[in-house]
Amino acid sequence: MIVDKDLLRLREFRVALSGAAEAHKTRILDLLIKGEFQPPTKAEMAEALKMDKKQITDILNILSKERAVMRINESIYLSTAAYDKMIAALKGFYAKKPELTVAEFRDLLNTSRKFALPFLEHLDAAKVTLRIGDARKSLLKG
Repeated sequence: MIVDKDLLRLREFRVALSGAAEAHKTRILDLLIKGEFQPPTKAEMAEALKMDKKQITDILNILSKERAVMRINESIYLSTAAYDKMIAALKGFYAKKPELTVAEFRDLLNTSRKFALPFLEHLDAAKVTLRIGDARKSLLKG
């Protein structure tokens, strides 16, 4: 038996999806990979895939637990590959400069302010960056 948050489950237990749900999972992940730093929101994915938001949310939760995607906020997710690329880009930036502005971050990822701000807010909350006024300092190790 394993205690997982407030649940007790058998060690062998795994969530099993139907064939259709597996196909949806693949399509959602494809959309996020293709979108990279301008990913579709949950609402945009629901519209593009003709699915309801609850289904999208459930599948994103599974993908998140599998570490295939990273939750940025309630409506924005990134593929893990894009997230890792973002962290690598930050490390490269901070090797040359001690502070990062929103505009520099936006340009670094070749994205828009619409995405740059939630990404930075997530990074602040995850203690990857520290906001000081209008700039961010790195809290990355190594």
